[in-house]
Formats: sequence, C-alpha cells, structure tokens
Amino acid sequence: MFERAIVPLDGSPVAASALPWARRLPARSLHLLRVESEMPAIVGSLTPGDALAIRERAGDEAEAALALAAAAFPAGTPVTTEVRFGDDPAAIIIDEAGRGDVIVMTTHGRGAVGRVMFGSVADRVARHAVTPVLIARPELAAVEPARVVVPVDGSPRAEDAIPAAAAIARDLGLPLVLLRIVDLTEILRDIRVDHPTFDATTDESVWDDSRRDVEAAANRHLSALASPLEASGLRVLT
Repeated sequence: MFERAIVPLDGSPVAASALPWARRLPARSLHLLRVESEMPAIVGSLTPGDALAIRERAGDEAEAALALAAAAFPAGTPVTTEVRFGDDPAAIIIDEAGRGDVIVMTTHGRGAVGRVMFGSVADRVARHAVTPVLIARPELAAVEPARVVVPVDGSPRAEDAIPAAAAIARDLGLPLVLLRIVDLTEILRDIRVDHPTFDATTDESVWDDSRRDVEAAANRHLSALASPLEASGLRVLT
C-alpha cells in the first residue's frame, strides 16, 4: 500500500519509539527526517562564521544519529535520511508529507536544544498533512497490535480511513474492527420525526423502539462497509 513511510525524529528516545511501528507498516521504503533548529537566539551573538560552524556541526551530529537509526532496520530495507533546518517542525514535516504515503511519529519528544518538538506538532501534522498519519504513544512501542480499529459515524469522511486501515490489517494479518457508536443525539433525532411531543418520563416504549431502530440502522451500515472487505479475504468484525 505505502511506497514511502516518513518518520520524523528529534534525537530523543521518545521520538525514536516510533521506529518499531514504522517497521510494522506495509511500506516499501522508509525516510527518516530530523528537523534541527535555526537557533536564532544563539546565532545573534556569534559571528556568521561561528554560526555556520555550529549549524554544520549540528547537521553532522543529526546525520550520524539518523544513520545509526537506519542501521537498526533489517538488511535490505531501503532507508533514506535527511536533516532539515527550521523553527517550525510541523510545517517542515507537513511539507515533506507530500513526498511520502504515510507519516509515523510519537505523541511527544524533546530535541537536543531543549525545545519540545512533538505534541502540538503531532496534532498539527495529523490535521494538515496530505497523507495518513500514525501517531504512537512512546510507552506502547513494544506492544504487538492485536487488531486495527476504525471508528465510523455514517459520514464519507470517517470512512476515508478504511482503505489505509485495511491495508495495514491485511499486511499484518490482523482483523479489522469497524466501530459505530450510537449516541443520545441520534436516538432523539429519530424520535422527533414521528413523536414531536415525546416525553422521556412517560414514553419509555417510544425511546426503546427508537433506540432499536437506530441500532439496526447502524448495524446495516456496518454490514454494508464490511461486505466488500470480507469479499477481499479480510477478517472484519463490527
């Protein structure tokens, strides 16, 4: 499914905990990206030559760290590395996303210059990147996934997640779970169509009937989504 997976790193063990998840993905190649700060506060007090030397040293150290991370992948795995400079890591990662098929990153981390690189960055990337984003909690790096869960709500936008999730589930040999949550709003909306004067304190049977109607509709929706996936050989639970 994925030609190129991008893994943003910042030199911290926390950020590196995204690497096991990158190894699990059905990606043909991996790209390790590190964003280094332009260090404007430090540069302002140095000569241009000294500032350039600091930048070059930071770049060399970052490249060495990326090379070490790349060497941890199995032999034969196509891995490329890149160091980019800038003080808006999210913007740089989002820009890089256009040259990949999936981004894998952790929820937070801390760069060598002491600034938080992930967290709000991960949130921005997930909201604005043009490719799927897998955000992993660092403490779960060693956990083997048991299933792939896709929450759907009846909208086409929610269902856009299904193809990527199905590819991951198929490649890892995991079941795909389609989850639909029926909430109070849906039941009340159904009731008001036929019972505009509904009183919850006296019309319990109306509530129960509408709840069953809404649940039945949700199950039909899940079955319709599951059918073509099951036909392709994927194990689907709803």
